[in-house]
Amino acid sequence: MKGEPGYELKPLFLFVNGEREQIDLYGEGTKDGEEVCVVCECKARIYERDVRAFVRKLSRWELYLKKPVVAVLFGFLVHPSAEWIAKVHRVILVGALQR
Repeated sequence: MKGEPGYELKPLFLFVNGEREQIDLYGEGTKDGEEVCVVCECKARIYERDVRAFVRKLSRWELYLKKPVVAVLFGFLVHPSAEWIAKVHRVILVGALQR
């Protein structure tokens, strides 16, 4: 994926059904010639339930983002229970430690 040189991922706030929701890190770029947005949530530990919760948030946000989403969960620890469900939903897991 490639975006503008020097462009940073930044927090973004959306109003979804009258409620304010925060995307921890958001950015835009291109992937395989197509414009996409990167949506990243940051957690200390990532378990299966965290991936499922993130996927639910993504389903609410996709209507407002208007571009294909590259979904990323970043955490200090990624538990093995998160790995299979992340693959199913095409969520990229980034962790400093993995069990």
